[in-house]
Amino acid sequence: MDEGHIDELQDLLAADVVSCSDGGGKVRAARYPIAGADHVVRFFGALRRHLSITEVQTLEVNGRTAALLRFGRHYQLLAVDSRAGKIQEIYSIINPDKLDYLRHQLADRP
Repeated sequence: MDEGHIDELQDLLAADVVSCSDGGGKVRAARYPIAGADHVVRFFGALRRHLSITEVQTLEVNGRTAALLRFGRHYQLLAVDSRAGKIQEIYSIINPDKLDYLRHQLADRP
């Protein structure tokens, strides 16, 4: 993630944003919630340096704005809650069982 993208991400986040990950014990994920805009930016910046996003699909999941990201053969769903124009919470789902279910649901859409 280059400096320009980091600044853009920082501008979207509330100062007290919290990011949670769900790997379901099957894949590596952050064990504890990451709190604070600076920590969240550093966390996602580090991920971006190690993983190349090959596809992004925006959608709505459980009433939340979300993005399904593809990294080679792996997927991640990022859902966000925002208030007052700032992202307050980020939910990262990388549990392969949940993602398989989601991909099947998306495949059934017209």
